[in-house]
Amino acid sequence: MVSPRVLGLLVLAQQRLDGRVAIISGRSVDNVSALLPGLALNISGSHGLEFQWRDGRRAAPTRAASLDDCLAEMRAF
Repeated sequence: MVSPRVLGLLVLAQQRLDGRVAIISGRSVDNVSALLPGLALNISGSHGLEFQWRDGRRAAPTRAASLDDCLAEMRAF
């Protein structure tokens, strides 16, 4: 979780900007949400590959099955 001061600033920004606040991160949307409990924000995570609107809707690309094969090969290496 981020500091209470940062959470307070984000709440204040949401109020002053009528909810038009977005967080953009290289972290996953789930990770960002866990760091900012109780805040309904638009979040772009995983370097833009996934998105969560402040109402909870999500969009993310389908994970290619070949990635599991690549990961297994890398681990074996």
